[in-house]
Amino acid sequence: MRVRSPGAPDPDDRRCRLPEPESLNPRGLRERRRTAGIRRRDRFLCLDIEFHHRVLRASGNEMFVKLQGLVAEVLAGRHHHHLMPRQPHEQALQLHADVAQAIQRRDGDGARRAMVQLMEQVFDEMASMWEQEGAIERHPF
Repeated sequence: MRVRSPGAPDPDDRRCRLPEPESLNPRGLRERRRTAGIRRRDRFLCLDIEFHHRVLRASGNEMFVKLQGLVAEVLAGRHHHHLMPRQPHEQALQLHADVAQAIQRRDGDGARRAMVQLMEQVFDEMASMWEQEGAIERHPF
């Protein structure tokens, strides 16, 4: 019989156990870090898609609302093919916030300006890859 104070963790609970020795070796630690990183990136992708869905719906433009699936596929493709930066750029995060705030204020011109800046940044980031493949000469903005 074990004596435990109320609220004390159960020592048989997996969360209370020390890691298995194989998970402490460098390869095991790298794998745990890698899978944690994948989960974070997957979570970011889900949030990014949801943000874009909300922006498209908030536009009130039925054509933009219909683009939700396409936008989700583009974001997922960039994610899947490792075309997204490992860490989001601060300027890109700020521009996303600027778009959302402009929409909340019903400032269409402000939202458009921030979105165009954001698109220019994305095109500039992607330009070197596209130029290597000969896909484009320069973005249209």
